[in-house]
Amino acid sequence: MPKNRIQISSDHEIINLDGASLEIHWTPGHSSHSQCYFEPDSRTVFVGDAVGHTMGDGGPVIPVSPPPHNPLQALESIDLIRSLRPEILCVAHFGAHKEPGIYFDRISSRTRLWMRLAERIVDEGMRLDDLVALTMKEDQELADHIKGVEGADHSLKASLLGFYLYAKWVKNG
Repeated sequence: MPKNRIQISSDHEIINLDGASLEIHWTPGHSSHSQCYFEPDSRTVFVGDAVGHTMGDGGPVIPVSPPPHNPLQALESIDLIRSLRPEILCVAHFGAHKEPGIYFDRISSRTRLWMRLAERIVDEGMRLDDLVALTMKEDQELADHIKGVEGADHSLKASLLGFYLYAKWVKNG
């Protein structure tokens, strides 16, 4: 793409689209460049991976946390998106949700749980595999959902890696 066609966004910027407008909100945590787009007339928010994803129809809401994931920023971003009071939450790759409040509660709760588990594992000098095992023990909804699903353990490990590395960074500087 030619450089003169690239427009760098600003936090809280409003884009006018022939009668409609989108508010841009930066939502770091999942990644430093994450942002969402809010359409105020329909109260619809379009997010990337800032609010995680769902495992199957009605399954657990899972944080998307590749390194360098920052779970504290992720929680702040979830709160920011919640503060927009959307009526429809459109999650990239995973469709629209008409009860965003419930979705936000679920992703916030799991993010806090995984953060606590990662801190515990790191404090005890354990490894990422130990975090996966502890998560399967402590997160019953997740364990019930992925039991027997081929490749699920690899996906879970990838999701927990960002939490694990963040906890190590916090502890060791």
